[in-house]
Amino acid sequence: MRKEHEPLPKDLRRALERVLEAEPGKVDLLEELQQAWRLLAWARREDDGPGPACDDLEGELLFLPGRAWDWFLDLPARLVRAGHVAEARRFAHGVARIWQPWDLLADLALALAEALRRTDARIEIEHCLARFPKVAWVQIKCAAAGLALGDDAGAERRLRRALKLSPSQPLALAETLRLLVPLLERTGRAADAVPLRLELQDLDAQNRRREESLVATSRRFRFDDDDDGEDEDDLQPGAASESGCGKAPLSDTRAR
Repeated sequence: MRKEHEPLPKDLRRALERVLEAEPGKVDLLEELQQAWRLLAWARREDDGPGPACDDLEGELLFLPGRAWDWFLDLPARLVRAGHVAEARRFAHGVARIWQPWDLLADLALALAEALRRTDARIEIEHCLARFPKVAWVQIKCAAAGLALGDDAGAERRLRRALKLSPSQPLALAETLRLLVPLLERTGRAADAVPLRLELQDLDAQNRRREESLVATSRRFRFDDDDDGEDEDDLQPGAASESGCGKAPLSDTRAR
């Protein structure tokens, strides 16, 4: 049985802090990978399913210095760009055992395609599409991977599929149109792209207003707490957000 609030081993915490606080390029990428594997092994130390492991992983990354989550999730793409393809695939699939596999593995496929690792990219694309056929963001990212590989026809099929899957997901729908509109224009169908471009402009405006509203709500939440006499230092990061393992929406920035 996993112990509640079991702390990260001190030597591992020091190693991770050294990696995260170092200037860019000062730590070898494979050394970063080694420490990330150690963190993942610690999170998966008990055979009690992905939920508790994900909770422990998220909890530690939240309180490590810098943008630890971004560092951890961006490692596969950085490894691909550095030519460490096998290591990137192994790590991404390892993390995907406990955290949003549809997100991580589609990102991996896109990174491989952008690096023109054609065979590896196609393997990951096919794996993602077969495993997550009804996830709009998988269709979108695999479409972007197809575009990077020069597969316009395959990319368009996935984008058309994403349109059907994302009518109530404004961020996903906007990202789909952001890829589909220039594809149509580039392939001689500019007239078909016109209404979609207008729809994209409207969606972008709606999404900006929604984001501004969320920021304003978050600020009011903090001010209300301060008025109640709660010490700001006692507020936990992310307290006002609906985060959690497998619940947080995929971000636009990571989808591009």
